Amino acid sequence: MEQFINFFRKISYLILLFISSVIQAKDEIRVLTWIPDTNKLLFSGAQYISNHENLPFYIETFYLDQPSSINVKIKEIIEVYKNFNYNIEDTFKWYVYSGLSRGKYFYQLIFLPIKRNSYGALELVRTFEIKIETHGLENQTVKKSILSNQNSVLSSGRWYRLKIKQDGIYKISYSQIKSWGFTKMHQIQIYGMGGGMLPTDTRKPYRDDLMAIPIYIEKGNDGVFNEGDYILFYAQGANVWKFNTKNRRFYHEKHQYSDYNYYFITDEKGISKEITNAFYDDINTTLSVMEVNTFDDYYFFESDETNFLHSGRVWYGNPITNQTTKTFSTTFSNLNTNKPVFIYYDILSVADAIGEFSIKTDGVTITKKANNNTNIYYFPLRDTLLTNINSNTFKIDLSYSNLSSSAM
Repeated sequence: MEQFINFFRKISYLILLFISSVIQAKDEIRVLTWIPDTNKLLFSGAQYISNHENLPFYIETFYLDQPSSINVKIKEIIEVYKNFNYNIEDTFKWYVYSGLSRGKYFYQLIFLPIKRNSYGALELVRTFEIKIETHGLENQTVKKSILSNQNSVLSSGRWYRLKIKQDGIYKISYSQIKSWGFTKMHQIQIYGMGGGMLPTDTRKPYRDDLMAIPIYIEKGNDGVFNEGDYILFYAQGANVWKFNTKNRRFYHEKHQYSDYNYYFITDEKGISKEITNAFYDDINTTLSVMEVNTFDDYYFFESDETNFLHSGRVWYGNPITNQTTKTFSTTFSNLNTNKPVFIYYDILSVADAIGEFSIKTDGVTITKKANNNTNIYYFPLRDTLLTNINSNTFKIDLSYSNLSSSAM
């Protein structure tokens, strides 16, 4: 279901806040002693949390007299090149849980001192600093206005909105722009924010207004943008592809609130922002341009039809009943059949019996057990595979079977 929200209407929220001033800063150094082990990563005093792949966590609890903030600063790391089979992210992660206990402010720091760098090696924290800032409450309240931006670019001028379904280079002719009522042709600009959703983690940086994007303007032999000329620009759809630095693969992120992205055209924000020439210099050739004749292409099948919990953001689609097969196919132009195809799948068994999925593509068939415990009704399967295909058409057959009549 498409849902377009005008994020650019500027709303000022008025809230009451306690003013707090930092009255004490305290830094504490911690040193982790890593213990050699051929099977897992381990340091002295490590604690383990269920459902976290036997990863070692540093956990420390603080009882303080006043409300505080707790952060971690990495001081020293070591690299490990042994290929432990851990699903590790590319940033150090820590969480602080807080509460009140017997009149004290309670804080618990949970820190995973491991990350995977861009080369695939694991980085382990040897020394880190716990920074504690203690705050005092003053007996006064003030009004604070929270503004995303005082003036959006959309607050003035003439605008025309473009609806974009998928990534690509788009063409707009001079006659189209003229028909939309624009007259200052030397000032045509296109604004957007790229594709994808705003971050759910509010601590991450994000732009709070549209940005002008570079455009290519074909002006013909006279050097003036007029009849017969056109504009080219690159636009992204609502769904995006993101590179995973751990396994060096791209994965898609489907927009959960809209099927389309939007770009905006104006002629009242100054001179057009045109694409500039990139400098290319290769000592192995006399060419002044770089020729690109191969690229990675992507496609995904995902339909949001069913939310089994009736809550949250996890949806599944394309249901397959027991003892049936569903085929998914698409076409890639000029596919290099000498290179393997990378497939990621995320499927879910909803049954009270042990079942099996079968995945078949171009003569290769793999099977996966859907349930290995009849006490588990919902059983997700997420994995990857590499395969070769012999034509521009990609096809995958997904089958499911078990002994239960209520399975899907």
